[in-house]
Amino acid sequence: MSKDILVSIPILIYNNSTFLKKTVDSVLKQTYPSMEVIISDDCSKNYDEVLIEKQKRRLEEQGIKVIINHNEENIGTVKHLNKVIDIMTGQIMCNLACGDCFYNKDTIRTIVKHFQNSNYLVLTAKRMCINEENEKELFILPSKVEQRIIEKSRKKTLNLICNRNVISGSVTYYHRNVFEKYGKFDERMRLLEDWPYYIKLLMANEKIGFLDEITILYRWGGVSNSKKRHPLLIKDEEILINEILLKNKNKFTLSTRRMLEFRNIRQFGDRSKLGLFYYISHIDVVTKWVYWYKKKKVQNKRLIKKAQC
Repeated sequence: MSKDILVSIPILIYNNSTFLKKTVDSVLKQTYPSMEVIISDDCSKNYDEVLIEKQKRRLEEQGIKVIINHNEENIGTVKHLNKVIDIMTGQIMCNLACGDCFYNKDTIRTIVKHFQNSNYLVLTAKRMCINEENEKELFILPSKVEQRIIEKSRKKTLNLICNRNVISGSVTYYHRNVFEKYGKFDERMRLLEDWPYYIKLLMANEKIGFLDEITILYRWGGVSNSKKRHPLLIKDEEILINEILLKNKNKFTLSTRRMLEFRNIRQFGDRSKLGLFYYISHIDVVTKWVYWYKKKKVQNKRLIKKAQC
């Protein structure tokens, strides 16, 4: 009988260790036998060594190898994940943000099986988003339309995520070989690790596989979903657009290139250029942007209403 592939599960903490027990509970329920857990804290203000040691013992009592890492200074999501990649010894990396939970007891087993039955170096799946306060189930992401694009076409996926990232890092899993082939996450950015990496892979003709399963209960909140954008995240997006996307714009469709140029001026450039003539000459882009904005606004209203029920 072949030996089970070792799966590394980094649990990343930053000022949210109160959710650690729930996250560890979901790991302990897994039926897959070969796992290591890396509990890694990025210099939290409320670092709770006692709590972390307690959860470490719980995991070790079930025969799970545990590695503890505590950064002496806050280095941000990108460097934090790269540090974890250097620490881990598994062949597959399944990130688990502190507060998120595996959807069921067979989640890891399902992910491993999908890697074994395909040639993908990266897999993404579906997440069940839940209300942060009462844990009520809200909705599943990505949408069915977005899922079909990811499943069927690398080129369409690339052009889609140039405009908006629909592949969540919370449900994206990596084979170690991807880091050996393409390197780790781009440290020009501080918080934005996943989006630039997907674009890098897709531009290199590497397709991202889709696992048609819900793998995570995802707490709807945090930096990436906050109504008020984190200034470091905005800065990361500016680097992404100017240093990666616009410098490789020949790889995208004309529509995507026009959207990127419009977005760059609107968000980061000289807004005085956005006169009436510019809007008229970019009516296709403006129409799309207004459509997405209104659609998101309607969706957010529905979510708030559903969460309050």
